[in-house]
Amino acid sequence: MNTDSFFSELKPMTDFSECADLRYYRTAPQDWFIATSDLVNSTKAIDAGKYHAINSCGVASITAVMNACGDTELPFIFGGDGATILFPDQYSDDVRNALKQIRAMALDGFDLDFRIGIVSIEELHAGGHKVMVGRYNLSGGSNIAFFAGDGTETAENWLKSGRLETIEGPLEKEASYLGFNCRWEPLPARNDCVVAVLIQALREDVIEGIKIYDEVLVEIQDLVKGWHNVIPVDKAKLLHGAANFNGEREYTIRSHGKRLVAKWLLKIQIALEISINSLIIKVFHPFLDKTIQRVTNNSDFQKFDGMIRMILDLSETQYQHIVNLLEERRERGELIYGIHKTDSALFTCMVRKQECHFLDAANGGYAMAAKQYKEQAKAIQRSN
Repeated sequence: MNTDSFFSELKPMTDFSECADLRYYRTAPQDWFIATSDLVNSTKAIDAGKYHAINSCGVASITAVMNACGDTELPFIFGGDGATILFPDQYSDDVRNALKQIRAMALDGFDLDFRIGIVSIEELHAGGHKVMVGRYNLSGGSNIAFFAGDGTETAENWLKSGRLETIEGPLEKEASYLGFNCRWEPLPARNDCVVAVLIQALREDVIEGIKIYDEVLVEIQDLVKGWHNVIPVDKAKLLHGAANFNGEREYTIRSHGKRLVAKWLLKIQIALEISINSLIIKVFHPFLDKTIQRVTNNSDFQKFDGMIRMILDLSETQYQHIVNLLEERRERGELIYGIHKTDSALFTCMVRKQECHFLDAANGGYAMAAKQYKEQAKAIQRSN
């Protein structure tokens, strides 16, 4: 049976509060695979100021796999220092080749060592690890994937432990980065800070877990007076960013493996596109409200993969309130969390048939928030 339309046929969620409602999720097909990545020595790379490049490589890997699978709509999630993406069996060779190029490019271009592995859904399910997929409709009309079950986390753990071999070997053909764009410099906070937030409910009962997520989301939404007030992308930021486009990271990624003449042509192409786009935005920005709103509405500032992930632009008071409410619930044994505060957001784009604009917090973002989250998880394990 052809399962290419698995993701496109899922009933979409339209409200983020539905993220933990398993009625919207379906088990991934047995003949699909998961590709997952993990950065070796991520703390060292972040300390060296490479987090923007790390983000760019993660989005480039999603773009390359999407292009390797043609028009098939794929579920994926961007995690800051890596990505997870599901794809059907018939594209395995092309996906494997694309990921080999991603790994080589990251190492050669940015001195970043990514482990990248592939495992079948069938193998995960045989080991008792569920991979469930949901479809979330962003307010701008594009769709992103949410994940439930422990399958995606298990795949990542197998990669880190060495059970999954890292993809290596000679490249058979160039990967396609059509639709990839990482020209934006960090977007400064319009309030006091940009924060990366991770939240996981500690309830085995699904209904109880949903209740905790619902309550936390309502509390935070009430605190910030609506999610639209804390999306780290707005017109002023985008106009500022358009005046400071930087094509170097994109050139490094897209030029890898090309011959010298092709590299020069690509450099000229990127420079021309930056000049033209910057000029259009500067001159016609009063008439670009709908375009800018579409970009904002197709940003993945909230997502779910067994835990809530959010990038929020907050005042200092709002930040402290959120830390306090999460800590109170942690002390009651309801959840564990990680939070990282910085001064700006990172913004990387993929525009294909649909567009998705990937957000993270600068200076470590999700990766640094994950450190606090993992410390809390280990503390619970030690106490049991």
